[in-house]
Amino acid sequence: MAFPYTYNTSSTPEMLEGFPDFVNTKTVVIKPFTTEGNAEGFEHDVENNRFWSTEKWVCLIERLKNDGFFPIFIGLKKDLQDLPEQCQKKNIDFLDFTDRSIEETILVINNSNGCITTNSWEWNIAARCGLPTICVYLKNHFFLPVHVPQEPSPIWDNLYVETDTFSQEPESAYPIADVFNFITSHKKKPDVDYSIAMITYNDMDCIEDTLENVAPYIKKDFVVVDGGSTDGTLEVLKSHKDITLLENKWEDNFETQKNFALDATTQEWRLLIDADEQYEHLFWNQLSWHIAQAVADESDCVSVPRINIVDGLTQDMVERNGWKLSHFNWINYPDYQQRLYKRNCRYVGQTHERIVGAEKPTAIMGQHIIHRKSASRQERGLKREHDQYVLAAKDAKQKLDTSSNIVIHCVESLADDDRVKKLEDNIQFLVDNKNGFCHVLATPSHSDLTKEDEFINLLGDDNIIRFASIPELLYILEEVKPYIIHMQTDIEIESNIGNAIKKKSKHFIEKYLDGAPEDSLKFYKAIG
Repeated sequence: MAFPYTYNTSSTPEMLEGFPDFVNTKTVVIKPFTTEGNAEGFEHDVENNRFWSTEKWVCLIERLKNDGFFPIFIGLKKDLQDLPEQCQKKNIDFLDFTDRSIEETILVINNSNGCITTNSWEWNIAARCGLPTICVYLKNHFFLPVHVPQEPSPIWDNLYVETDTFSQEPESAYPIADVFNFITSHKKKPDVDYSIAMITYNDMDCIEDTLENVAPYIKKDFVVVDGGSTDGTLEVLKSHKDITLLENKWEDNFETQKNFALDATTQEWRLLIDADEQYEHLFWNQLSWHIAQAVADESDCVSVPRINIVDGLTQDMVERNGWKLSHFNWINYPDYQQRLYKRNCRYVGQTHERIVGAEKPTAIMGQHIIHRKSASRQERGLKREHDQYVLAAKDAKQKLDTSSNIVIHCVESLADDDRVKKLEDNIQFLVDNKNGFCHVLATPSHSDLTKEDEFINLLGDDNIIRFASIPELLYILEEVKPYIIHMQTDIEIESNIGNAIKKKSKHFIEKYLDGAPEDSLKFYKAIG
């Protein structure tokens, strides 16, 4: 059966009271909530942002009304909750076709101009009929492959799946209205060009799966830089005619290799994929939307959440590396990766490389990189990381004043916020009143480093430790052997990570200290 599909129904317009009121009107079908479901943990999901708030739905409907659309409610009446009452308070007219049979509901959908619903069967019908459709799918994203094509398809020109669980303020509905209006007006998703880049080096155990994942979504160019593979990887790459294959000797440096690949791409927007990764098909099929939204927001770097899975994972591996496991044994989820960016962005860092040059980064939610590997491949990577971490730790120690008692202040970021500004004032006081202490700042290299220059001016660049991962930080702490480690954060630290860090110093302060800077100094002296 060719797309778009036709869903026939024995229901006729005469069966629906009020049906003539909307057949000649620009209408949008709305179903905001479901009150029950058969997925395990449904009730828990309801309490944890499975659905938009009523206020957000009202904001969307009001915006659509201003754009000329007339809302029609479908589904079960109890699923509307208090949405009708809230719409009435805003003087928003609507038609109520709730509590109808499936056939009558299909008749309403077939005669509408579009559909915006939470995750339920109605959006599947609308999308497959070719109607402009938005599904607000905020939980259990791993079920999506059951509902949508895992390949390019015409349906992606009229279907958009919203997966952002973070933006809860009512006004965050406006971009969804913009998407709906775009699909309605253009009958397709945005037409955006992009390049894809990848580096390889002896990746025969995974390269075929990655190439199969990428191949359907090559838009302009797919640049692959091989570092001199000897295991058959190079021959596989040469057999794919849609690849721009370059060779550049692997010098154990991800920064150099990835920038070499990116420099060879042709488009303003580039997407990088590692050789042992795949992107979910939902991400690929909505990639043009992500770029279009970034352009609209004037963003130049988009982070993508990554699902890390190790087949044969052991508790020893988890504890040794300080990993945090999700309910599904995903490692360090959401593990955001900077992967979609404009040409002004480049990599720095030999092992856990990071993007520099981004002026306005952003992120997406609920659409993932899948990073699955065997235990043996993971161990090979960890061995390389171990060697690099040893060098990084020795380099960090060499730069520090080890004649003084070292106090390492660990922070989650250097964002321009009140907490960091207060920390800056504290550090200034502590530096001015050293009293035998050498103050050092440790921060994740992938975090927000907006205030980095201010702390460099305070401490000097040698006293700023930028770590790419918890294991790297542990190596540095083991080498430096600080007198005090002070976790300058209110974020709850996983017990296994906290215990590993605590063992690396004589004294450990696990929380941010409230009060004046003098109080911190007195405390340091007291425990000394």
